[in-house]
Amino acid sequence: MNNLSKTKEGITAAKQIYSSPSFMQLAFDAFYPLISKRFSYASSVGYIYSNPKLDQIYIILLYSLQQRKGHSTETINQIKRFAIAESKDIVVTVSNKSEFSDKARAFYEKNGFECIGTDMNHYYYILKYEKIQIPTVLCDECSDTIILDKFSLREKTISYLAIVAYHIRMRNTHPIAIETMNKWIRKNTPQENYD
Repeated sequence: MNNLSKTKEGITAAKQIYSSPSFMQLAFDAFYPLISKRFSYASSVGYIYSNPKLDQIYIILLYSLQQRKGHSTETINQIKRFAIAESKDIVVTVSNKSEFSDKARAFYEKNGFECIGTDMNHYYYILKYEKIQIPTVLCDECSDTIILDKFSLREKTISYLAIVAYHIRMRNTHPIAIETMNKWIRKNTPQENYD
């Protein structure tokens, strides 16, 4: 999958999460897939950030264009398998600014994630490595289908700006969202709860 397709998936995710995403939400969500690992199943796509220097795997984007079909559950199961292979916890935030935050929170809780706190913008969830459970029946059908929506000139411009930023920016630094999540977790979670 090429970089332009990845940025477009990120913009599609932002449009699925927020009813009216801001320029910055679109820009960050276009950029994050360029530095992330992609998982997908049918109409669902998930991007995670993992780095050997970090103790956790971070879900940056997860969405599905078809709800209640089990596609996102299979994508999260693929991410869980990856976490087991890496022996790492999985961390995700859910925006409390989205009209879909209640559904997203219920989805993560149904899939074993525990809410460990909140701030004025997000709910913070973690799935501890030792608590990861995945179905014994593995469905490894991975979709390379590009999940795209119709794009405006503004969104195309954001895609190209994200690609330029990716090539200019040092690729060895963690994204801002990861730094924010990691800082919040270290500050608000007792050390023994996530070591």
